[in-house]
Amino acid sequence: MPLENIEALYQNIPHTLSLLLKARGYTDVKAWDQLFRPSLANLKSPFLLDGMTQVIDRLIQAYQSQEGVLIYGDFDLDGSSGAALLYSGLKDLGFSKLFYVQPKRLTDGYGVHSHILERYLGKVKVILTVDVGITAFEATEYAQQNGIDVLITDHHLPKGEIPKALAVINPNKGFCPSGLGHLCGVGVGYYVFLALWMRLKENIKQKPDSFTDVQIQQIKNIDPKSLLDLYVIGTITDLVPLIEENRVLVKHGLKVLERTERPGLKALMQKLGLLGKKLGAQDIGFRLAPKLNSLSRMDKGLLPIDVFLCEDELSASRMVEQILSLNSDRLSFQKQAEAFAINQAFDSEESYCLVFDETLHKGVVGLVATRLAQTYNKPSFVGELKNGKISGSARLLDGSVLNLVDMMSECPSLSAFGGHAQAAGFELYLDKALDFENELKNYFFKHSDEIASKALNVNLKFDLELKVAELDMNLISWLEKLEPFGVGFDHPIFKITKVHVIDHRSLNGGHVKFKVQQDQITLDCIWFKHTLTLENLDTLTGSKVDLYGQIEINEYLGQKKLQFMVHNLTTN
Repeated sequence: MPLENIEALYQNIPHTLSLLLKARGYTDVKAWDQLFRPSLANLKSPFLLDGMTQVIDRLIQAYQSQEGVLIYGDFDLDGSSGAALLYSGLKDLGFSKLFYVQPKRLTDGYGVHSHILERYLGKVKVILTVDVGITAFEATEYAQQNGIDVLITDHHLPKGEIPKALAVINPNKGFCPSGLGHLCGVGVGYYVFLALWMRLKENIKQKPDSFTDVQIQQIKNIDPKSLLDLYVIGTITDLVPLIEENRVLVKHGLKVLERTERPGLKALMQKLGLLGKKLGAQDIGFRLAPKLNSLSRMDKGLLPIDVFLCEDELSASRMVEQILSLNSDRLSFQKQAEAFAINQAFDSEESYCLVFDETLHKGVVGLVATRLAQTYNKPSFVGELKNGKISGSARLLDGSVLNLVDMMSECPSLSAFGGHAQAAGFELYLDKALDFENELKNYFFKHSDEIASKALNVNLKFDLELKVAELDMNLISWLEKLEPFGVGFDHPIFKITKVHVIDHRSLNGGHVKFKVQQDQITLDCIWFKHTLTLENLDTLTGSKVDLYGQIEINEYLGQKKLQFMVHNLTTN
C-alpha cells in the first residue's frame, strides 16, 4: 500500500495512543501498520527451523507408505491444542493411520513415557511429539529399539544433551538459526504442518502421477488458516511473547476462533457467550482456557483434545455439560485449597511462600500458587504431598524481577523442576523439604542486593500518565484494534494521579469497586484480588490516590461504560 494511503488510515489516531506507540519504539506509520494489520505474507519460512527437512522427509515417507503415526502431546493446553492441530492437519492432508495420546496430568505427569508408547507397538512406525520430548532420553531410546522413528517438536530449553531422535525441531535447542524462539509448542507444530503442506503441493507439481485424484483434491483444498483457532488457544495460554510470528498468527487466529466450526469449541464458546463476539487475548486467558484446563486438572476422562476434535453437535452438547460440572468441582477444590494455603502462609516472614499438604489436590496447586503470589507478592511454591513425595507448582506475579527456573537451579534438594520464569513445576521428597527451605533462604540472602536494585527499576511501571478526561471510548476503540496484548506486547498501563475516591464497596472473591473523581469527572474502577489491608480498605473513601491500570469496557444489561481496571494504587 502506498505510504500516503497508510498515513490516511492513522490520521485520526488518538494523540495519547501515538505517544504510547512512539514510547514503545514504533515511531512511524509503517511500524504502526505492522501492529494494526500484521500480514501473513511476512511469516518466515518453516524450513528455517533446524531439523524440519528431516521431519518432513520422514512424514512424507509415512504418508506414501500408509504407516501409522502417533502424535504425542503434552497435557497442558499448549500440548493439547498442538496435538489437535497436527492430528486435524495430517488427517486433512490424507494420512490414513493416525493416533494421538497425552500423559495424564495427575497420574503420569509431564514427559514422554515408555509405558504409554508400549500401547502403540505394532501400530505405528513414527512418533511425532508436540510441546514435549526435549528431555525424553529413555522413551526415545525405547521407541527406536522397537523399530519406531521419533520426531521431536518442542520449544522448552534442553538440559544439556538432546535425545538421539531421528530429528529434533526446537527453536530453543541452542543451534537453530530460525529466530523463532518465541513460538510455543502449538506454534512449532503449526510450522511442521505448513512445511508438510508446502512440500506435498510441490511434489504434486513435480510428480502428479504419484498421487490419486482424491489426494490431490485433499491437499489443494486445505486452508492453513482454518487451524489458527487452535494456534490461538495454545499460544495465549502458554504465555509466550506475542511478537513477530505469534502476533501475526494470533491476530488472524482470533478471527478464525470467533467463527470456529469445531463442534466442541463452538458449543462451549456459545455457552460462554463468546461465539461470534470480537475476541481479545483476555477472553481466551480468563474465560475459555480455565474451563478447558479444568478437564486435565480433574482427570475424569474428558480432556481438552476431545473437545477440540469432537465432530458432532450432540456429543459437543454433552461435553459442555461435563466441562461446566468439572469446572465447578475444580473451583470447589481450588477455594478450599486457597483458604488452607493462605492460612498457612499468613504468619510467614520469609521472602517466599512454601505450602504443601496431603489435602491439596494436585490439579489445582498451580492455581493456588498463583493466588498466594497475588496475595503476598512473593514467589509461591504449592505442592501435593503423596507417598512421601511433594509434587507442586511455583508462580510469580507478572513483572517480577525474579526467575523461578534460576531460583530452583540453586536448590539441589529438588529431584526435578522445570518450566518458565514465572510459572514452573517442581518435585522433591518430604525428607528434603527443610533443605529446600534453607536453599530458598540462601538464594534470597545471596541475591538480596541484586533483587532490590532490579525491583527499584520495575516498581509501579506504566506507559503514560493521563488525566481522567483523556480516557474515552475512542481510545478504547483504538486499543481494541491494537489487540492482541500479552507477554512481550503488554496491555498499556496508564497512571492517573491525585484522584479522589468518592465511594467503594467490597465484592465477593476479594475484589473491590470504587469511583474516583478528577476535575469534576468521575471514573468507575475495579481492583481484582486487591492487596489492600482491611484497615486501608475501610479508609479508602475520601482519600487521594494515584492509580495504575488499564481501561476497558464494562458491559452490563446491554449498557457499555468505561471502566478502569486497577493494577496498583498508592496514596498521596
